[in-house]
Amino acid sequence: MKNLRNKNNKNRLRSERERGVALIAALFALMLISALAMAMVFSTTTESAVNNNFKDSEVAEYAAHAGIQEARERLIDTAGDYLGANIPTQLPTVGAGGVLYITNPAQGEVVQPQNTATPYFDAELCHDNFPAIGMLNTGNNVPCGAAPAGVVQPLVASTAPDTGTQSALNYKWVRITQKANLSAGANWLGVNPLGPNTVQVCWDRSKNRQTLLPAGYFSCDQDPIGGTDGLRTVYMLTSLAVTPRGTRRMAQAEVAFDPPISLLAAVESDDNVSLNGALTVSGYDNCSCDCSGKGLTYQCNPRPGHVGGCNGSKLGIYASGSVENPTGAAEQVYSGQGTGSGLAYQGNNTLPKSGTFPYKVQDLVNQYSQLPGVVDVTKSSNYNWTCTGTPPNADCGTHSTPSLGGATFPLAPTADNPAGMSPQITYVPGNVSITSSATGSGILIVNGNLDLHGGMQFYGLILVSGSVTFNGGGSSGVNLYGGLLSGDPVQDNTDTTTLGGSVSIQYDYCALKNSNKGQMPRTLALRELSY
Repeated sequence: MKNLRNKNNKNRLRSERERGVALIAALFALMLISALAMAMVFSTTTESAVNNNFKDSEVAEYAAHAGIQEARERLIDTAGDYLGANIPTQLPTVGAGGVLYITNPAQGEVVQPQNTATPYFDAELCHDNFPAIGMLNTGNNVPCGAAPAGVVQPLVASTAPDTGTQSALNYKWVRITQKANLSAGANWLGVNPLGPNTVQVCWDRSKNRQTLLPAGYFSCDQDPIGGTDGLRTVYMLTSLAVTPRGTRRMAQAEVAFDPPISLLAAVESDDNVSLNGALTVSGYDNCSCDCSGKGLTYQCNPRPGHVGGCNGSKLGIYASGSVENPTGAAEQVYSGQGTGSGLAYQGNNTLPKSGTFPYKVQDLVNQYSQLPGVVDVTKSSNYNWTCTGTPPNADCGTHSTPSLGGATFPLAPTADNPAGMSPQITYVPGNVSITSSATGSGILIVNGNLDLHGGMQFYGLILVSGSVTFNGGGSSGVNLYGGLLSGDPVQDNTDTTTLGGSVSIQYDYCALKNSNKGQMPRTLALRELSY
């Protein structure tokens, strides 16, 4: 009995010593759970902050790109909000004309990029290396610390939706300048980086690259003889976006318009050219020349009011292969080259020319068919043409009397862009036959062979990757004002472009320069900036 009491006492003492262990364990478990919960809350909060920051950064980036897109659109001279005379006509130098800002304030904001005291000061311009405007380049990734000295910068209001309201897009301004040899921060064009940044940079579409303004040129848009064929100004579009949370993003694009395709002749072909029937092909520029007569009486005079006289520098026909000489009184091919007096002589070997071909026609077809706004006849409800096979061997069938761009016919031989013209870039992805007086203006692109008969009236450029058969001019005085450029997909000069019937083709630079009218400048480069 005594042993039993001792045993119970021991159990009681052990129980008393262990009292509270469960509470401690419970508190410890609660502490662990609390720590896990706090970690999860912290992680969630951090992740939300990261997501919000990323989202805000993306919003700012897209807003900056939206500003660039507005500037691109407003550089088009057919745009309703065209910038016009405000577009910079010179490099940023001391004085007006070198810098333009499009401003896009929200409600109650004042956007003054040229004012250092405002939150949207242009702290990046000095990095574009224009020493003439007196801005101190403080080094990469360091904001500019001074306003441009003596430069008048026009401020043009944005036309973006909701500008001036709380719903305005988040870009604050877009700066437009011409690009100079060091304004992109490198001397890859071969100019001493320590020298003044005063040489304009041009876009050379034929070589698909940027180049320095050639010696003797007035600008990228005007060569020494007043022509506007080969080069175009490169513009730098710099956009600042700031979100309501204060996220800043800056983007910069280099853009340029493609110059129109300037042909050496009214008909230019990367294969052989055959002539038959009663045809007329003239290389005198209808844009500047008023021509009359036929045969040896063909006479061209300058159009009234045209500066520079009648341009007789173009050939009638130019080809990389053979060119059949005109025969008989019916086949007339005219050129101003080598005549000096303005008269051209039918049948002279100096008229049709052959030699090294300056264009890669298939590349041009590929490039122009991808331009914004191109009308693909297989995808447009206005045509619904069906092509079988793969270009350039696809078959797009035969089509009668198509309208390939708006125009007023019959075409009047005026000096520049007859009334009623609505240029369209029309793309046919294969071989096609067009009959019965087709009409149109702009650019007709055929990725294959083109068979034209039964008459046509077109104002602009016909661009064909393969060969062309153009027979039967119909009742039209002139079938084509502009030019015809055809290629040779095999590059072996085994194909033949055939001109015949009563076809009449008249070189016209006004028609060519308006053929891609309304297209936005292409983006040559796009980058993010620190400031």
